[in-house]
Amino acid sequence: MNGWRECKLGDVCSDISYGYTESASLVPIGPKFLRITDIVPGRVNWETVPYCKISDADISRYKLLAGDIVIARTGATTGYTYTIKPSDLKNDAVFASYLIRYRPNKLHADPFFVGQILTSPIWKGFVEGILSGSAQPGANAKQFANFEFILPPLPEQRAIAGVLSSLDDKIDLLHRQNKTLEGMAEAVFREKFVVNSGKWPASLLSKHIEVYRGLSYKGSGLCSEGEGVPMHNLNSILEGGGYKYTGIKYYKGDFKDRHEIKPGTVIVANTEQGHKLLLIGYPAIIPKLIGNNGIFSQHLFKLEIKSGSPLSNVFLYYLLKSQKTWEQVIGATNGSTVNMLATVGLENVEFNMPPSKLIDSFTEFAKYTLDKQEQNISSTRILTRLRNALLPKLMSGELRVTL
Repeated sequence: MNGWRECKLGDVCSDISYGYTESASLVPIGPKFLRITDIVPGRVNWETVPYCKISDADISRYKLLAGDIVIARTGATTGYTYTIKPSDLKNDAVFASYLIRYRPNKLHADPFFVGQILTSPIWKGFVEGILSGSAQPGANAKQFANFEFILPPLPEQRAIAGVLSSLDDKIDLLHRQNKTLEGMAEAVFREKFVVNSGKWPASLLSKHIEVYRGLSYKGSGLCSEGEGVPMHNLNSILEGGGYKYTGIKYYKGDFKDRHEIKPGTVIVANTEQGHKLLLIGYPAIIPKLIGNNGIFSQHLFKLEIKSGSPLSNVFLYYLLKSQKTWEQVIGATNGSTVNMLATVGLENVEFNMPPSKLIDSFTEFAKYTLDKQEQNISSTRILTRLRNALLPKLMSGELRVTL
């Protein structure tokens, strides 16, 4: 291909630097402090990125600019990357010590083309090769700099990056819409059921729900998609509540009817996930996109509304997400090494029982927002598959962009 040449990542960068070492702070005492956990899984929610204390001299050294590429260098996320966009720079930001910054020379390489390369299967295979020869997951700047790829002429780099970035932007927009929709439902719940809840009679969840524990499964029963049934597990719940689509597992072993679960059912995490994520006590609703024939693992509770109760699954989900309820649940956990939640920890939750008409009106509204979120997730999956199919073909020159 005319003008295409082989190069290494280090060859096209004008600067390669390790990040700044400092403690993160939720108080705005300095610039935003981008960490490994903030770039997983490939997008950044700058609202949750903390701050750090840093001198003016060090800010100039570690400040992130549009087109900078940061790569995680340690742990299970080694090789994860993020390319800084102009829209990311509403506030000054620096990067933490477990990230390495690669700053492409814009005279020779389009940063967003290089950033796309670093999301490709070729890059992932390269990182796996580094990790396979290491006792502890991790890599250094020199190892990453040796990554080889084909570099088209600059105009074609920009054209390829533009095609892929337009898909990424649409995916990001759908994620932001879902965040807005969830925030709207939470705000309406607080307004209707938290602010003025003191005027309603107290009740216990035990009067309204049955709690079931999931399947205690063997690892040998785990399988690939299409070989077994979807199994919702601890990784299926987001910190703070909500369903995590990337956490689904598949199981081909034996299970009982009580382990089955349908879309729309509420699940709750009953144990911790190490020290990185606080999941215990948080709820999710099983989405329709997963299908009807699912089961759930022993690290989750399944909640079913008792006959005659005016509660709905949607109301229950937002009730369990509320700060007051979650604090009650956390207060009921125990364990010497791993925190655990017993069924009574949910059954003994006290709340103020609103009128059934108010529950019904909220349920109708919240179902609309949840359905819209699922539609957006479906669209995101289609766009992601299209992007992933185009990426290797564009990067190899098999598919060319007309300039």
